[in-house]
Amino acid sequence: MKVLFIYPDFLATRLGRGSDQFEITKGGWYSEGLASISAVLKGEGHQTSLMHLIEPVSKSDFRSTIAKEKPDITAFTVRTSAFPYVEQYLKWVKEFDPSLLTVLGGVHATIAPWDCIEAEGADIVCVGEGEGPMVDLCEALAKKRKFDRIPNFLVREGRRVVANPPRKLIYPLDSLPLPDFELFDFSQFVASQTKTAVVIVSRGCPYSCGYCCNHKIREVYPDPEHYTRFRSPKNTMLYLKKLLKFYPWVSYVRFIDNILGIEKGWLAQFTKLYQREVSLPFACDHRADLATPEFLELLKDAGCNFIYFGVESGDEDLRKNVLSRFMTDREIKGAFRECRQLGIKTLAFNIVGLPFETPAKVLKTVKLNAQINPNRMVPNIFTPYPYTKMYEISLKEGFIPGPIADYRDEVFLDQPQFSKKEVLFFAYFFQLLVRLYQRVMRYPKFGRTLDRIVLSPLLPRTFLTTLMKFWLKFVGESKVVVRKRLPSFYILLRDRVFSRI
Repeated sequence: MKVLFIYPDFLATRLGRGSDQFEITKGGWYSEGLASISAVLKGEGHQTSLMHLIEPVSKSDFRSTIAKEKPDITAFTVRTSAFPYVEQYLKWVKEFDPSLLTVLGGVHATIAPWDCIEAEGADIVCVGEGEGPMVDLCEALAKKRKFDRIPNFLVREGRRVVANPPRKLIYPLDSLPLPDFELFDFSQFVASQTKTAVVIVSRGCPYSCGYCCNHKIREVYPDPEHYTRFRSPKNTMLYLKKLLKFYPWVSYVRFIDNILGIEKGWLAQFTKLYQREVSLPFACDHRADLATPEFLELLKDAGCNFIYFGVESGDEDLRKNVLSRFMTDREIKGAFRECRQLGIKTLAFNIVGLPFETPAKVLKTVKLNAQINPNRMVPNIFTPYPYTKMYEISLKEGFIPGPIADYRDEVFLDQPQFSKKEVLFFAYFFQLLVRLYQRVMRYPKFGRTLDRIVLSPLLPRTFLTTLMKFWLKFVGESKVVVRKRLPSFYILLRDRVFSRI
């Protein structure tokens, strides 16, 4: 059997209410899930190929790729924001060949399977991990057997849907083959422009942050105690060495695991092996409340020179009761201080426009960032994604009018104490405000004056936001051009200039 994976890997934002025009942010990102499923299928003697869509594709190009590949199954990986495009592509598949089987998998298929199976042209929805179900499906088709009883699958049969129970999680992860890196064209990846390899050696997360769907995915499985899993340190080295064999030009590794090294014993063994067998500088994600000096020293010894932390809010009450992130200001400050002392650069993720947030509470986030002094800051505007805890809060409190049908539309919470124009102002001016507060921290009188200016209703927020939006767009587009054409110069700017502004 031959499986054609279809991977919509881009972000579309509607240009104005009711408009049929979209601003497209091109993709170019590795998918560990597809690489893993492909490796398993190939190990069972099946064929795979990939339609990696880093921007929307025309109907003629889409159909020509299917005609060229001649698959038995088209398998879509679905993100919530890309679902409208998947709905369109499903129709194109069925127009091309009504008998060609379609399967939907990925995060959105797992948390919203009934929405997916109702899409016109959807035959099967895979809930949860796809390796076992896809092998079972290919074997059933090869032997001309029915496939409506395969665990993890919702299968459409005419007007009815057969819903099968999920199977257990794949445990341990070492039981999986190494990913099929050959499935992808690494030259398409954004990370490849800076000779960086994107790597993930774990699955799941033990935490249940309010904006994240991990808790919902965990509930799918009959054995949630195994939800958070890591490849063993030895298997991780095999993974990395296979990747570097195919792509020897890689000079930097970006681990995108939710948290790299939750368990001290794993991290200590990883550090020793990584130093000896890979020895490339790397970046990773971590949590401030777990980033003890001991953990950070192990990461530093392994070669870590950049850590991404989720700060999210400077208001402890919001962090605890809305975000479900039970960490204190003291723990956050301590983690950033330790990183600075060890020479590890930091990035702080922040969120603006949270449920129950006010301008004064956003200022707490600004001031906390001024105190922790990260090398880089990312201020995201809150989006209530389906089936997360904060989505349910937003619905219950009336901050959104109802279920969100299309995430290509900008979504802002309707909160009288924190208007859309205020949210946009703080998001666009976040980094500048942090740097301003860093300069006045030693002078409380000037700090209070700055507070009054920033919070003043007389401040022309809309005008200022419009100007800053154009400036940030110019800077962003310039970075893309420099990264593509002068990657070495881009790295220099990123590490020496943009990390401080």
